[in-house]
Amino acid sequence: MLVEVDPDRPGLELPAAGPEPAPRVAPPQRPTTEPRDEPRRARRVAVEPLPSRDLEAWDAPDEESIYAAAEAARRLLQLAGLALEPRVAADGERLLMGLSGDDDERLRTLGIRFLDTLEALLPRAVLGLSGRHVRCRVEGAGLREARERELRSLAAELGERVRASRERQVVGPFNPAERRIIHLELRDAAGVRTESLGNGFMKRVAVEPE
Repeated sequence: MLVEVDPDRPGLELPAAGPEPAPRVAPPQRPTTEPRDEPRRARRVAVEPLPSRDLEAWDAPDEESIYAAAEAARRLLQLAGLALEPRVAADGERLLMGLSGDDDERLRTLGIRFLDTLEALLPRAVLGLSGRHVRCRVEGAGLREARERELRSLAAELGERVRASRERQVVGPFNPAERRIIHLELRDAAGVRTESLGNGFMKRVAVEPE
Protein backbone atom coordinates (compact mmCIF):
# COMPACT_ATOMS: atom_id res chain seq x y z
CA MET A 1 0.00 0.00 0.00
CA LEU A 2 1.41 3.43 -0.94
CA VAL A 3 0.87 6.56 1.22
CA GLU A 4 1.57 10.06 -0.07
CA VAL A 5 2.85 12.61 2.50
CA ASP A 6 2.70 16.36 1.94
CA PRO A 7 6.08 17.78 3.13
CA ASP A 8 4.42 21.18 3.82
CA ARG A 9 1.92 19.68 6.31
CA PRO A 10 3.93 17.14 8.31
CA GLY A 11 1.41 17.17 11.19
CA LEU A 12 -1.51 16.05 9.09
CA GLU A 13 -3.15 12.99 10.52
CA LEU A 14 -4.11 10.37 8.00
CA PRO A 15 -7.11 8.13 8.50
CA ALA A 16 -6.37 4.61 9.67
CA ALA A 17 -5.84 2.26 6.80
CA GLY A 18 -8.62 -0.26 6.40
CA PRO A 19 -8.49 -3.60 4.66
CA GLU A 20 -7.40 -3.40 1.06
CA PRO A 21 -10.33 -3.94 -1.31
CA ALA A 22 -10.22 -7.07 -3.40
CA PRO A 23 -9.11 -6.45 -6.97
CA ARG A 24 -11.88 -6.36 -9.51
CA VAL A 25 -11.77 -9.12 -12.05
CA ALA A 26 -13.25 -8.36 -15.42
CA PRO A 27 -15.69 -10.99 -16.68
CA PRO A 28 -14.32 -13.17 -19.49
CA GLN A 29 -14.88 -11.69 -22.89
CA ARG A 30 -16.48 -13.79 -25.57
CA PRO A 31 -14.60 -13.96 -28.88
CA THR A 32 -15.62 -11.12 -31.14
CA THR A 33 -15.62 -13.46 -34.14
CA GLU A 34 -18.47 -15.55 -32.72
CA PRO A 35 -21.99 -14.09 -32.83
CA ARG A 36 -23.38 -13.56 -29.33
CA ASP A 37 -26.90 -14.56 -30.21
CA GLU A 38 -26.09 -17.82 -32.08
CA PRO A 39 -24.79 -20.95 -30.34
CA ARG A 40 -21.85 -22.76 -31.90
CA ARG A 41 -23.02 -25.62 -34.07
CA ALA A 42 -21.00 -28.65 -35.17
CA ARG A 43 -20.56 -28.95 -38.90
CA ARG A 44 -21.54 -32.18 -40.57
CA VAL A 45 -19.56 -33.20 -43.64
CA ALA A 46 -20.75 -36.03 -45.81
CA VAL A 47 -17.89 -38.39 -46.70
CA GLU A 48 -18.43 -41.03 -49.33
CA PRO A 49 -16.57 -44.29 -48.59
CA LEU A 50 -14.29 -45.81 -51.19
CA PRO A 51 -15.97 -48.42 -53.35
CA SER A 52 -15.80 -51.88 -51.81
CA ARG A 53 -13.31 -53.75 -53.99
CA ASP A 54 -10.90 -56.64 -53.77
CA LEU A 55 -7.61 -54.77 -53.88
CA GLU A 56 -5.86 -57.84 -55.28
CA ALA A 57 -8.00 -57.64 -58.45
CA TRP A 58 -6.93 -55.20 -61.18
CA ASP A 59 -9.01 -53.53 -63.88
CA ALA A 60 -7.92 -52.70 -67.40
CA PRO A 61 -7.32 -48.94 -67.80
CA ASP A 62 -9.87 -46.80 -69.60
CA GLU A 63 -10.24 -43.08 -70.41
CA GLU A 64 -11.78 -42.28 -67.04
CA SER A 65 -8.98 -43.98 -65.10
CA ILE A 66 -6.38 -42.15 -67.22
CA TYR A 67 -7.96 -38.81 -66.31
CA ALA A 68 -8.28 -39.87 -62.64
CA ALA A 69 -4.60 -40.89 -62.46
CA ALA A 70 -3.46 -37.57 -63.92
CA GLU A 71 -5.66 -35.60 -61.50
CA ALA A 72 -4.55 -37.67 -58.48
CA ALA A 73 -0.88 -37.30 -59.45
CA ARG A 74 -1.22 -33.51 -59.76
CA ARG A 75 -2.69 -33.31 -56.27
CA LEU A 76 -0.01 -35.54 -54.76
CA LEU A 77 2.81 -33.65 -56.49
CA GLN A 78 1.35 -30.36 -55.29
CA LEU A 79 1.34 -31.69 -51.72
CA ALA A 80 4.97 -32.72 -52.17
CA GLY A 81 5.83 -29.22 -53.41
CA LEU A 82 7.15 -30.46 -56.77
CA ALA A 83 6.71 -28.54 -60.01
CA LEU A 84 6.17 -31.61 -62.19
CA GLU A 85 3.48 -32.45 -64.72
CA PRO A 86 2.22 -36.03 -65.21
CA ARG A 87 1.64 -37.52 -68.65
CA VAL A 88 -0.53 -40.65 -68.54
CA ALA A 89 -1.29 -43.28 -71.18
CA ALA A 90 -2.63 -46.83 -71.20
CA ASP A 91 0.13 -49.44 -71.56
CA GLY A 92 -1.51 -52.84 -71.89
CA GLU A 93 -3.03 -53.79 -68.54
CA ARG A 94 -1.62 -50.81 -66.66
CA LEU A 95 -1.20 -47.04 -66.78
CA LEU A 96 2.19 -45.61 -67.65
CA MET A 97 2.91 -42.19 -66.17
CA GLY A 98 5.84 -39.95 -66.99
CA LEU A 99 6.81 -36.97 -64.80
CA SER A 100 8.68 -33.95 -66.11
CA GLY A 101 9.03 -30.28 -65.30
CA ASP A 102 11.10 -27.67 -63.53
CA ASP A 103 11.85 -29.96 -60.58
CA ASP A 104 13.48 -32.82 -62.50
CA GLU A 105 16.68 -32.30 -60.52
CA ARG A 106 14.79 -32.43 -57.20
CA LEU A 107 13.16 -35.64 -58.38
CA ARG A 108 16.58 -37.16 -59.02
CA THR A 109 17.56 -36.19 -55.48
CA LEU A 110 14.44 -37.83 -54.03
CA GLY A 111 15.32 -40.98 -55.93
CA ILE A 112 13.56 -44.15 -56.93
CA ARG A 113 11.78 -44.55 -53.58
CA PHE A 114 9.69 -41.46 -54.26
CA LEU A 115 8.45 -43.03 -57.49
CA ASP A 116 7.71 -46.26 -55.61
CA THR A 117 5.68 -44.35 -53.03
CA LEU A 118 3.73 -42.57 -55.75
CA GLU A 119 3.05 -45.89 -57.48
CA ALA A 120 1.68 -47.32 -54.23
CA LEU A 121 -0.64 -44.35 -53.62
CA LEU A 122 -1.99 -43.88 -57.14
CA PRO A 123 -4.12 -47.06 -57.51
CA ARG A 124 -6.12 -46.23 -54.37
CA ALA A 125 -6.53 -42.62 -55.47
CA VAL A 126 -7.70 -43.72 -58.91
CA LEU A 127 -10.12 -46.16 -57.27
CA GLY A 128 -11.61 -43.34 -55.22
CA LEU A 129 -12.00 -41.04 -58.25
CA SER A 130 -13.08 -43.50 -60.94
CA GLY A 131 -14.14 -46.71 -59.19
CA ARG A 132 -11.49 -48.69 -61.10
CA HIS A 133 -8.45 -50.37 -59.53
CA VAL A 134 -5.66 -49.97 -62.07
CA ARG A 135 -1.95 -50.70 -61.93
CA CYS A 136 0.26 -47.64 -62.38
CA ARG A 137 3.87 -47.39 -63.49
CA VAL A 138 5.62 -44.07 -62.79
CA GLU A 139 8.82 -42.88 -64.46
CA GLY A 140 10.67 -39.59 -64.12
CA ALA A 141 14.12 -38.07 -64.51
CA GLY A 142 15.39 -41.36 -65.99
CA LEU A 143 15.30 -43.02 -62.56
CA ARG A 144 13.56 -46.21 -63.68
CA GLU A 145 15.91 -46.74 -66.60
CA ALA A 146 18.96 -46.26 -64.39
CA ARG A 147 17.55 -48.64 -61.76
CA GLU A 148 16.78 -51.29 -64.40
CA ARG A 149 20.34 -51.15 -65.72
CA GLU A 150 21.62 -51.47 -62.16
CA LEU A 151 19.45 -54.54 -61.47
CA ARG A 152 20.38 -56.23 -64.74
CA SER A 153 24.05 -55.74 -63.94
CA LEU A 154 23.48 -57.14 -60.42
CA ALA A 155 21.68 -60.18 -61.81
CA ALA A 156 24.46 -60.93 -64.27
CA GLU A 157 27.06 -60.60 -61.52
CA LEU A 158 25.11 -62.93 -59.22
CA GLY A 159 24.77 -65.50 -61.98
CA GLU A 160 28.53 -65.53 -62.58
CA ARG A 161 29.22 -65.73 -58.84
CA VAL A 162 26.87 -68.69 -58.33
CA ARG A 163 28.25 -70.59 -61.33
CA ALA A 164 31.80 -70.09 -60.07
CA SER A 165 31.21 -70.89 -56.39
CA ARG A 166 28.23 -73.26 -56.67
CA GLU A 167 26.85 -71.48 -53.62
CA ARG A 168 23.50 -69.82 -53.13
CA GLN A 169 23.36 -66.00 -53.12
CA VAL A 170 20.50 -64.01 -51.53
CA VAL A 171 19.94 -60.28 -52.20
CA GLY A 172 17.22 -57.74 -51.55
CA PRO A 173 14.59 -56.99 -50.49
CA PHE A 174 13.03 -55.76 -53.73
CA ASN A 175 9.56 -54.72 -54.82
CA PRO A 176 7.71 -56.88 -57.41
CA ALA A 177 8.88 -54.85 -60.42
CA GLU A 178 12.52 -55.05 -59.32
CA ARG A 179 12.29 -58.79 -58.62
CA ARG A 180 10.81 -59.34 -62.05
CA ILE A 181 13.82 -57.70 -63.71
CA ILE A 182 16.21 -60.04 -61.88
CA HIS A 183 14.11 -63.14 -62.64
CA LEU A 184 13.85 -62.26 -66.33
CA GLU A 185 17.56 -61.47 -66.61
CA LEU A 186 18.51 -64.93 -65.27
CA ARG A 187 15.57 -66.90 -66.69
CA ASP A 188 17.60 -68.31 -69.59
CA ALA A 189 21.00 -68.20 -67.87
CA ALA A 190 22.74 -71.59 -67.83
CA GLY A 191 23.35 -73.33 -64.52
CA VAL A 192 21.35 -71.04 -62.21
CA ARG A 193 17.77 -70.55 -61.05
CA THR A 194 16.03 -67.78 -59.09
CA GLU A 195 13.39 -67.76 -56.36
CA SER A 196 11.58 -65.06 -54.37
CA LEU A 197 11.76 -65.46 -50.60
CA GLY A 198 9.44 -64.17 -47.88
CA ASN A 199 5.95 -62.75 -47.68
CA GLY A 200 4.50 -59.34 -48.33
CA PHE A 201 5.26 -56.64 -50.85
CA MET A 202 9.04 -56.55 -50.40
CA LYS A 203 10.83 -59.88 -50.84
CA ARG A 204 14.40 -61.13 -51.19
CA VAL A 205 15.68 -62.98 -54.24
CA ALA A 206 17.73 -66.15 -54.07
CA VAL A 207 20.03 -67.16 -56.94
CA GLU A 208 21.26 -70.75 -56.64
CA PRO A 209 22.86 -73.50 -58.71
CA GLU A 210 20.41 -75.33 -60.90
